[in-house]
Amino acid sequence: MILKDENGKFVNPKDFVLEIALEAIDEDINEIDLEAGLSEMYMTALSSDLESYGLPQTSLESFFPELGKKILDKVKSFICPQLNEDDTQDTIVNTVLDAIAAILPGGKIITWVLKKLMKFILKKGVVAFCPVS
Repeated sequence: MILKDENGKFVNPKDFVLEIALEAIDEDINEIDLEAGLSEMYMTALSSDLESYGLPQTSLESFFPELGKKILDKVKSFICPQLNEDDTQDTIVNTVLDAIAAILPGGKIITWVLKKLMKFILKKGVVAFCPVS
């Protein structure tokens, strides 16, 4: 898995896991704000990827209604079959990183959005986050 942050620096998954472990997860994160952040992260990654191929950047947000919700649903579809309620925080964070790397164009993340996603899942718990199948 290869991810870069918003500054173009490579993200070390082990360091990211440690950062999440050291930060409090008690902040209230609502799903609407999370979806808006996921949409922003995807569009930033897409714009960056287009730019890397020399293609013009354009504002595409209006073409993708509910993009953040669709990304959150895709994250769930990637991680929920792999996680159990007794998985450690490290396992959950690594699984989410793998999913994000597969979903985002060019693997470019926005750190604060990804941390918000991690904290949302960790606070809610795997059982509550994942739909019952």
